[in-house]
Parts: sequence; structure tokens; C-alpha cells
Amino acid sequence: MTFSDDPLYLYSVMVNEEKTERVYDPLSEYNEIRREVIDWVRDMANQLQIAKKTLHIAIMCIDRLMICKDVRKIYLIALVCLMIAAKYNELERNLPSVYDYLRVSAGTLHCIGDEELKEWEIKVLEMLEWNITTTTSLDFAEVLLMVEDNNTTSLKSHTMKFLDLALEGMLLV
Repeated sequence: MTFSDDPLYLYSVMVNEEKTERVYDPLSEYNEIRREVIDWVRDMANQLQIAKKTLHIAIMCIDRLMICKDVRKIYLIALVCLMIAAKYNELERNLPSVYDYLRVSAGTLHCIGDEELKEWEIKVLEMLEWNITTTTSLDFAEVLLMVEDNNTTSLKSHTMKFLDLALEGMLLV
């Protein structure tokens, strides 16, 4: 067994990495628009058949950039974060083209062209300081489910549903 196969080692690495992440404040003034943006990005990801982990990475990037007050730019930044996350996480054969992103977002971002989208990709990467490597709640769940010997389909299903709710920033009491 290597270190990368040891769930407890993986968990400790993720916990230490999380300590350096910027924290998104769910009670901030951006919380209302955030839910709309996350729903929209989830819809874009579904239309593009993008993996759940890619969606989680994109949302982590969006949360780091939720300082923009121009609604049109928030959606543009969100689309670019999804595009960057896909380039980071998806297999090349599953990678949507720039035109795929423009097609699925045409209802919201109807005035954006391929060159502007490419320019915003560089701007967003610069805003993220070219650091898109992040540990998501999905990563934690995968490690914890590896530790659980008797993880059933039901446990995995409930875990994935909980993570979907967590993406929306829902507080469960």
C-alpha cells in the first residue's frame, strides 16, 4: 500500500490543505445571487455532461471570485470557472469546446463571443492566481467512503445527495 492508497493519510493531507483555503462566508451579501449562479452552473454542467467532481471544482473557484457585483459578469465568471475546471479535471475526449459553452449559455450570455470567453479565461486564472487545485467536499466523501468497509449503495446515494445540498450552501438543522 502506498501513501496515496491510505485513506487516513489522504484525509490528513486534505485537512491540512483546507487550512490554507480562503473561506467563503455563506452569510455574506452575495449569498442570494450565489444560489442562482450555482443552479445555473449546475444546469450548464448537466447540459455539457460534465463530471460531478468538475462541477465541485468550478463552484469552489466561483466562491473564491464572488466579489463581482455585475450580474452579467458573475455568470460569465461562473461559466469560465466551469470551463477551467473541465480543462483541469475532465478527460480530453469529454472536454466540451468553447462553442459548446457558448451554445449552452446563449440564453444568459447572448452577447459573448469565443474570443471574449478566451480572454476571460486568462482574467479568471489571474484572479485565482493560477491556483485551481482544491480539495472539495466530494474528495472528503470519497476518502471517508473508502474507510467504511460496508459502504452500501444507499450510503453512497445519501452522501451524494448531501453533497449536492452542500453545494447550494444549505444549512441543515
